[in-house]
Amino acid sequence: MMNEFVKVNLESSKNSNILTHQKIETEAIIGLNTTQEIVNMTTNKDDIAMVVIGTTGTGNVIDKMFGSVSSGVAQRSHCPVILVPQGAEYKDFKNVLYASNYESADENLIEQIVDFGNVFRATMHFVHVEENDVYETVEDTIFYKIFEKGNPAFSFNIVNIKNRSVLGGLNQYADENNVDLIVLVNRQRNYLENIFQLSLTKKMAKTSKLPVMVFHLLNE
Repeated sequence: MMNEFVKVNLESSKNSNILTHQKIETEAIIGLNTTQEIVNMTTNKDDIAMVVIGTTGTGNVIDKMFGSVSSGVAQRSHCPVILVPQGAEYKDFKNVLYASNYESADENLIEQIVDFGNVFRATMHFVHVEENDVYETVEDTIFYKIFEKGNPAFSFNIVNIKNRSVLGGLNQYADENNVDLIVLVNRQRNYLENIFQLSLTKKMAKTSKLPVMVFHLLNE
């Protein structure tokens, strides 16, 4: 199935920056906890740069209580994760939305996003959603990092929008601006916090109709 995906989808891409001839390797792992096994691989294998995992947007009672495999991996992985919703079709990333709240203003993460934009030549939308008139200044940090290594190879917008919820604001902006990929930053929390706090990452994993890329910040 993966070989067929590469053949049909990637070779049809007009984006010359995407390699179309990839070696596909498969491995079967036996374990009691799928989420933990995948997270362990991101911890123990240095050559894993990213996890790509599908989402269904639905779940049984256990999923709703502890989180699905996809959202669990997205929250706990030690490398970036791309969540692909059911029914999504492959296409080039032309518009990428980066949720630029206070946590995502981390300079190292912004540098990775800038590198991503330079590779895909996508228009980057740095979007900050204000809830309850609470304003956080992150534009200066983002602007500085974009031009730190010279002029970027991509166009970009830095915008502030108001919405009663971050999730609603991001989804609305994505719909209105033909966004192809949403980028979030996840603050890794402890076990109890993950159970009792439904994070933006988990909500987006369950509801988004677009692919979502998740970067991670470790608790200090």
